[in-house]
Amino acid sequence: MEIVTGTYEELLFGYTLVEEEGSYSLLQTFTDHSHKGCIKCVAISDNKILVSGCTDESIHIYNLRTRKEHGTLEEHEGSLTRLEFFQNSHLFSTGEDGKLCVWKVAGWEVLRTFKGHKGAVNCVSIHPSGKMALTVGQDHTLKTWNLVTGRPAYTSNIKQVADLVLWSPSGDCYAVSSNNNISIYKVDDCKVCHKIQAAGRICALAFLTAEILAYAGDGGIIFFYDVVNGKELYQITTDTNRIRGLSISLSHTHPDSGSLWLTSVSSDGYINVYSIQVEEGAVTSQLLVSHKTKFRLTCVATSRPTKNQSDKSTEETSKTAVKTKKQMFKTSGREHDEENQTLDLALSEQKPKKSAKNDKNVKKRKAISEQDSCSKKAKKLIKHKEPSKNRIKKKKARSEKKK
Repeated sequence: MEIVTGTYEELLFGYTLVEEEGSYSLLQTFTDHSHKGCIKCVAISDNKILVSGCTDESIHIYNLRTRKEHGTLEEHEGSLTRLEFFQNSHLFSTGEDGKLCVWKVAGWEVLRTFKGHKGAVNCVSIHPSGKMALTVGQDHTLKTWNLVTGRPAYTSNIKQVADLVLWSPSGDCYAVSSNNNISIYKVDDCKVCHKIQAAGRICALAFLTAEILAYAGDGGIIFFYDVVNGKELYQITTDTNRIRGLSISLSHTHPDSGSLWLTSVSSDGYINVYSIQVEEGAVTSQLLVSHKTKFRLTCVATSRPTKNQSDKSTEETSKTAVKTKKQMFKTSGREHDEENQTLDLALSEQKPKKSAKNDKNVKKRKAISEQDSCSKKAKKLIKHKEPSKNRIKKKKARSEKKK
């Protein structure tokens, strides 16, 4: 399993979880210092493409297979706050400039930029179907975006500034975190079904299953909550000050067993990996490895176990990050599945239609131009005829003088 974490010290670290004779350890694979500020968010796609967002307003792209950087995306005019992949086709990014940007991975073209928040956008979460997106911001609002039509659906006012929002894997409910409070909403009626109040500020959310939510923050304790029955199931004491990030992945050694790996990072430099078992609503855990770094960690992302894929497809995806704009438009014409095609069509910028007023104005301008052209022709004809009249008059005057 690949583990990537960002730091306050502008560094990006990569680790691999290694198993030897039943014991686990973290092997550091790379260190990157491309950013010029605090790294606030990271995300990894299923085909091992890594992106990182920073306070320097840039998104850096890496290929985890080749351990190489493949370009930089610069669209935001403020610090990045959240990055999230949808399948392997699209990347969603939010920032303090109030924008929600949708990128097409094949070519890294900006398909759409949503603007609706009156301030920074703190977080975004994509519905499992890819048809809806939720965003929360500093303007005390929760916005729902229709990704099929490419338009905002509705806005909900929140009493407090929401920091995090997260869809459940089934898409039946979603969680909204504000300071030390979590509200669980049902999609059926968009009403709060459960409320959670923690002792300290909540900094990370992650769904283990469609029914179990993990959350953590100040105090270094990971809580597991049943969002269906509204009760706490389990907790893990990590012996850290503040947990800054949580990431869930299937067990890479036994992916068919249903075992989950939960990775947590803390501001005092600890990376902990736990094996989580969920059986009949009961949660148990086992610490696999605890690694101490000398840096203040801010975020974490882990890779998922995938089926065997050819190296050619991964190389083609990574190389598109450094293509020119003309090549980007060519790559955007490649074949995708039906769901990705509809998403591309909905999010692509459409040319504005001309209004009836504009059409009338165009007709008037044409008529005026035609009149002008006719008058100019008439003037030319008149000027051409005037010399002939003068000649006739002169001839008459001459004949009279002779007489």
